[in-house]
Amino acid sequence: TGVQTCALPIFLNNTSITCQNITLQNRLLVSNGTAGAPSVAWTSDTGQDTGFYWGGDGYTYFSNNGAKSGEIQPGGNLVMVGNVAAYSDISLKKNIETIKGALEIVNTMRGVYYDTIHTNERNIGVIAQEVQPNAPELVRAGSDGKLTVAYGNMAALLLQAINELTERVKAIEQKLN
Repeated sequence: TGVQTCALPIFLNNTSITCQNITLQNRLLVSNGTAGAPSVAWTSDTGQDTGFYWGGDGYTYFSNNGAKSGEIQPGGNLVMVGNVAAYSDISLKKNIETIKGALEIVNTMRGVYYDTIHTNERNIGVIAQEVQPNAPELVRAGSDGKLTVAYGNMAALLLQAINELTERVKAIEQKLN
């Protein structure tokens, strides 16, 4: 129904066009956005909008049913209102083994305080290059080659290290009794 001008550029076949709103089959909407009306939104069968929008403050916000549900902060932090979870169902796994020597692996790691270079924000964590030799399953390379650590997966290693330590304490207690 014609072109309406706004600050949202759209590229189609390498040609820039500018539109107020784009709606596809009443399911996908691209527009200037807010929490109640996200910039990129999709509508569920129940008619509730989910999407994301740019706040003009350097943040990208996630919206679910008209309410802010999370954000990506300018420094790269991801903050969500709810839990961030990974599938862990046994039906998705094979070659399952209990981690052996977890305590020794944990003892090769060190927890550090550090300042993030691009934000100067004080943080706590580990150094991927120090984790990689003894727990390579926890380290991945990003698209830029920088190493990442699967901190959530580290919980399994720490849990097993605690189990091993508990067994050692029980053995010492039995000897003392």
